[in-house]
Amino acid sequence: MGMSFNMHLCDKKTFEEIKEKTLKNIQIDLGKYSIKSYFLEKIYCGLEFLFKKIFPENIVKIIFYGSDIISSIDFKSQQFKNLPQEKTIDLYISTSQLSYINHDFIKEIYKQFLGEDGDSIYNGFNENELNENKIHPENWEKTFILWNDKEEKILFSEYFKEEYLKIKTLYKEAIENGYLIFVEIK
Repeated sequence: MGMSFNMHLCDKKTFEEIKEKTLKNIQIDLGKYSIKSYFLEKIYCGLEFLFKKIFPENIVKIIFYGSDIISSIDFKSQQFKNLPQEKTIDLYISTSQLSYINHDFIKEIYKQFLGEDGDSIYNGFNENELNENKIHPENWEKTFILWNDKEEKILFSEYFKEEYLKIKTLYKEAIENGYLIFVEIK
């Protein structure tokens, strides 16, 4: 099973509730708390690669991995400096952590999005380039079968443009309503 990229909008009150539970190491299903969610299954690495061709890399990292982390453990503290790496990794995996994008970064990212209508995403898609750079799933083609009510063959370039526009809309909604955005790769 492949990984997916998920974004969840949440208001400030819900954010504080999620933060409190996370700090107590209580696992959270963000989908149950979010006002609106966005999911991109399995092929998000291709979209991330296309974003890096258009937007500054630091912005792309924040879009996909967040600007801030809520964690029940402070891994930067002195007590973890001398732990063997395998212990640190085990602790990291077992710890409740959430990545989010704070409102200042949401505004900054949306400014980047404003001048982009998705055509750069559409025109930037090149299946050979994705394969040469070993971008997961490493077997890119021009088209794929979209399994919805009917099987339809669509262009990846068109699909990624539509996904970009959905993400852009989510950021706009976050700005208009003062929401924060949680991000997950799972």
